[in-house]
Amino acid sequence: MYFTISIHLHIQCTKIYIVGHSAGGHLSLCYAYTRNSSGKIKAVGSMAGPTDLFAMGYYNPVIYNSILQPFLGVSLYPITTTSEQRYKNCSPQYQATATVPPTIFFHGDLDPVIYPEQSVNMYTKLGTLGVDKKLITYPFTFHDWWADGVKTTNTLDELKSWFINHP
Repeated sequence: MYFTISIHLHIQCTKIYIVGHSAGGHLSLCYAYTRNSSGKIKAVGSMAGPTDLFAMGYYNPVIYNSILQPFLGVSLYPITTTSEQRYKNCSPQYQATATVPPTIFFHGDLDPVIYPEQSVNMYTKLGTLGVDKKLITYPFTFHDWWADGVKTTNTLDELKSWFINHP
């Protein structure tokens, strides 16, 4: 799809950088980690995105059953072999290999929607795989920091630097 769009907009698509916030961060990681056989995705970023949909600490059945169940076709609870596999298959935590693109994470340390451990654990796993990674945690910050000009500027500056340094 991006190739078709790039032709119409006259964009060279030899280098692709992906970033998203929350569910968009999750989707950015999933795409970069599982759909980059061409190697065109040079780096990826996640801002407060979930990385492990199977993690017990992440899952709130009141909120997430109604969001995830329609997409995954099965509720996580009660846990079955099918639900466990489906949720893991949709989690960057279980898809990461040593060949995934360099990854930068941003997270508020008080995020009640996507707990910071989601980014911390993914960051740690990438370290064991030898993947270039960076984690920026914002103190006293919840899930969305876009109203804070200093943090927003920092996020954008860090993203720009990360992407420039991964040609």
